[in-house]
Amino acid sequence: MFVAARVTARLPALDGTFGLDDWFIVAAWVLSMGFTIILNMLSYSGLGKDVWTLRFDNITETLKLFTILEKVYTPTTWFTKISILFLYLRLFPDHELRRTIKIGLGLCAASLVCLELACIFKCWPISYSWTFWDGEHGGKCTSMSGQGWANASVNMFADIAVLILPLPTIWKLKLPIEKKLGIMAMFSVGLFVTVVSMVRLKTMKYFNFSANASWDFVELSLWSAIEIYVGIMCACMPGMRAFYTRVCRGRNWEKTGASHGYPAVSNTHQKSARDTFASSGTGLRDKVHRKGQFELMVTETDSTEDLTHKEEGIQRDF
Repeated sequence: MFVAARVTARLPALDGTFGLDDWFIVAAWVLSMGFTIILNMLSYSGLGKDVWTLRFDNITETLKLFTILEKVYTPTTWFTKISILFLYLRLFPDHELRRTIKIGLGLCAASLVCLELACIFKCWPISYSWTFWDGEHGGKCTSMSGQGWANASVNMFADIAVLILPLPTIWKLKLPIEKKLGIMAMFSVGLFVTVVSMVRLKTMKYFNFSANASWDFVELSLWSAIEIYVGIMCACMPGMRAFYTRVCRGRNWEKTGASHGYPAVSNTHQKSARDTFASSGTGLRDKVHRKGQFELMVTETDSTEDLTHKEEGIQRDF
């Protein structure tokens, strides 16, 4: 529902525009659906049942599906973080913040590749991940517990960093204090994902030495699913705001604002802004530049009306 609302708000029919943030969250949603399907298959093959009650082929099938589940979990969580960072690039034009966001994107991409490769090749041959239990196959595995803890720790650190990244910039916006706090609270809701990650980390205590994996991995699987779903929901919260504004309230959107993904500004607001800045004895371009939040949007060809759209538009899009 959250992803559908976000995608709807970006439709060209509503003067929305699709960005990389939207494509990555859609990719994360598709992977989460795959995660759900595999989880359901696991419940039929043996997850949640005592291993001593399973047939040998069911034990192998359960471990194989769980191995695939691990491979899907990693890109899903990191695609969600990357989507949030691309959303920040869409919303915040501050030079320093954008540089930090781009560094964060690079680190997230590198973490995704490294952690996914480590997950894929944790055992060699790869099939040893689900055939080791019978003692009839040869192979070698790294410390699955150590790898799981490393993955979870990096994940939690990245979650916290991504969520607090825009807060100082939001605090500097020229907005009423209650609106600033509301925006910051909206972004900070994602901290719940970190709490879920911590709970998930606790369930990994059996990861390396469980003799009853089909039973011991139930909590880990469920909390992994919750982490994925909550992460996607949090990433879509600004999109839900746009959906409410554009669809539920039936607000009219004009091309000037909507072409950048920002809401249009009424003539009344434009006139009010022009009068305010004119009375201060300085042009709107100078006033916007001194505010600092919107300097990247200012170009030499921008008219006074364009600048008004951009300044008020980005504030309203929150």
